[in-house]
Amino acid sequence: MRCRFVTLAAGTGVLALLASSRAFAADWYVDAAAATGGDGSQAKPLQTINSVLAGLNRGDTVWLATGTYDEVVNITTLPGTGTTTFRAVAGATPAIDGTSGSASAGYVIQTAVADVTFQDLTIQNAMNGALGIQFYYADGGQVIDCVTKNMSSNAVTFYYSNQGTVSGSTCQGNIAGRKTSGTVVENNEVYGSSAEGVGLYDGSINCTVAHNVIHDNFSVNLYLDSISHSTFDGNLIYETNPSNDLEGIEISDEGHYSDLPAPVNSYNTIINNVVVGHNLGIVFWYSGEWATQALNDESGLRYDVISNNTLVNNGGSLKWDASPAHVGTTIENNLFVAAAGTSPIYLLQAKSAGGITLDHNLWFAPDLPQAFLWLGNQTDHAGFVTASGEGSGDVLTDPLLVGPLAVPPATNLELTMTSPAVGAGIPLATVTHDFLSAPRPATGVDMGAFQYGSKPPGDASVGPPGEGGVEPTEDGGAEPPADGGAVASRGGGGTTDNDASSNPLADGGAAHGSGGSASGCSCSEAGHAATGEAYASFAAAIGLASLLHRRRRPRRG
Repeated sequence: MRCRFVTLAAGTGVLALLASSRAFAADWYVDAAAATGGDGSQAKPLQTINSVLAGLNRGDTVWLATGTYDEVVNITTLPGTGTTTFRAVAGATPAIDGTSGSASAGYVIQTAVADVTFQDLTIQNAMNGALGIQFYYADGGQVIDCVTKNMSSNAVTFYYSNQGTVSGSTCQGNIAGRKTSGTVVENNEVYGSSAEGVGLYDGSINCTVAHNVIHDNFSVNLYLDSISHSTFDGNLIYETNPSNDLEGIEISDEGHYSDLPAPVNSYNTIINNVVVGHNLGIVFWYSGEWATQALNDESGLRYDVISNNTLVNNGGSLKWDASPAHVGTTIENNLFVAAAGTSPIYLLQAKSAGGITLDHNLWFAPDLPQAFLWLGNQTDHAGFVTASGEGSGDVLTDPLLVGPLAVPPATNLELTMTSPAVGAGIPLATVTHDFLSAPRPATGVDMGAFQYGSKPPGDASVGPPGEGGVEPTEDGGAEPPADGGAVASRGGGGTTDNDASSNPLADGGAAHGSGGSASGCSCSEAGHAATGEAYASFAAAIGLASLLHRRRRPRRG
């Protein structure tokens, strides 16, 4: 049975809540419109989230009623074990609001306790550079089916926190991980950030970013800075403002991390992504920021796989900066396409030779008779093959895609039956499925993100979007469980309870956001990012809400 002892501090009227030892986790109820004097029961809910914390144990569930909770929440320590969950009561629309306190605190929500889940909530109004939700040395954190809006900086941050999850959420603002391992960012929409859209930094490892819609952020939509052994699969990445100097996917080793002994980019897998409308589609940026030239020269594309991506109407489709460290990287089965009238600069810009296998790709840019910039020399494909020794298995013709070369929806860029990309790819052990998660065959592999005729497993409909364009998943409104059970954590592990009042990732987690570079990474004009209602108006004007392609997949247990 569950027990809860309630005492009143003498002469103060302040409620002190102490939870007794119990065999089962407890349910707590919070309602901003409740009467004073509540005890946290369903019949007598408390008025604020912070009033629950004094009696909360790990493993408990906090149920929030509809209302605006103008408070910052700092979970510094909780007794016990298990996953602690903060979520909406079935059908409720609670919003945790940082208007009053986030600017001074540096966040709206922060937890230094492991295995804390936030589900079916809106987190809003992170003021003056404050973060939305920060997991601070707290493993196993989860953000599930949430909405963030009016974020002045990061929406969700994993700071030295492992095995985190963000899924099914609509995030205005950056999702960032610094020194994180095993974190999964899946089935979200990420837009309108003043930093990179999704960014992993500083030695992050074994992470997965998959099946997200990432668009219209600042500087870079998907940024991979000094990370390794991570997978980026089936994301729709696009930019609607052609004048924005924005990169689609950027890979780099920035040298400003004192805890890293050397550049670490290596063994990353970038497959099945759709990348449309950027200044650069996929780029490796040689930052040159390490303390010595010897360390700088360890930075390169190292054993990376960049395959079966579809890149359309980017100013430059593929670029890598010169580095002596490029080794063992394969770039195969991709579509690099620029439609007539789109004024591309080039399809390929390679500043160094060696270490990169570049073959069995489709290149098409009717406005560019010399679409290849190889070691500073502009040439056609034949000249590129002669100069590089690469590309003999390439295809050079219109890919004959299903719809207009624009997204959303991503399905515009599926292959037609007569596409020259059908069956023109080579089987790759790292690419077992396509953008829709349909299996790739052992033979007859297609180029690009879509396998012709593939059918997605389960429900892959194009449905009505959420606030920023993402449709809520189906189980976000379940009734409170009878035993107070909470969503199981993906990961565990201990944590250090810290007084984590600082704001270490307010700039998006990397010095990359602080200045421009010769790579085309122009990162200093924070005003480019649209936030809150201004972005919503812009999205409505372009019909974004009616167009986004949302692929619903079974959520991880």
